Amino acid sequence: MNEADLIISIGSRFSDRTYSAKSRMQDPQGRVIHIDVDPTEFGKHRHPDRIDLLGDAGKVVNMLNAKLKGYSCDKGWTDKAKGYRERCTCNIDIGSKPIVPQKVMFEINKILKKDTIVTTDVGQNQIWAMHHLQIESPRRLLSSGTFGTMGFGLPAAIGAKAARPESDVIAITGDGGFQMVMQEMSTSLAEDLPVTVVLLNNGTLGMVRQWQKLFWGQRYSNTTLYSEPDFVKLAEAFGAKGIRVDKPGEIGDALKEARDCGRTCLVEIAVDQDEDILPMIPADPKADIVKGRCAF
Repeated sequence: MNEADLIISIGSRFSDRTYSAKSRMQDPQGRVIHIDVDPTEFGKHRHPDRIDLLGDAGKVVNMLNAKLKGYSCDKGWTDKAKGYRERCTCNIDIGSKPIVPQKVMFEINKILKKDTIVTTDVGQNQIWAMHHLQIESPRRLLSSGTFGTMGFGLPAAIGAKAARPESDVIAITGDGGFQMVMQEMSTSLAEDLPVTVVLLNNGTLGMVRQWQKLFWGQRYSNTTLYSEPDFVKLAEAFGAKGIRVDKPGEIGDALKEARDCGRTCLVEIAVDQDEDILPMIPADPKADIVKGRCAF
């Protein structure tokens, strides 16, 4: 975004999840075309050089495509983007203990097939999945995006399995979001819709705790989940299979066992509660971007 001459935004809310004042969208040199069906969304980013197009996203985009016939993009930018992809170190194999979520995603990548469908919950687990999973095919990663719908992962996985019963389906969730919908394991078993639930258990509401850690002086409040159930026993109580993983070397075998067991299986993986999802752009424009391991 910082290097873009023109940003075409289709239905973006322009909240702190999608841009910040550090973006060049605040720079008069850049330009923005904002497409939305709701006129109240226009102007939120306060960019002086913008064009607002009110209308259905599909119709407006088709009109733009018609005008762009014969246009070819800058090869230099294409080569630069390919270079970023080649140099990206996001597929991280870290064998440390406690387990870091990046290692879990590394192991999930090993068992992904072309038609595997992955769903995510909301929070750190969601962003780690989007950041690290190598999913190339369309409609194979289902997430509620920035809507913040905690509990989305498991029901979405069950729905995906109903729509594509021949595909493996993996739900990636956290211990907070999973407890909002864990009764839906009963639905997956009653309807014979087996899915693999990868539960990243850090004992906290991780995304909120990370904000408290990085921007509120580690003043933690109501983010530690002090009294959690035994998730393996819970899965077994529903009639599902449960596997607990405490060592990084056990992750791969557990995922394969869950995939091949023939019924819904929950793989609970104890992960480091101090591992943050980075880089992170703060809402406060005066605060610095927090950088992490994965960098170009």
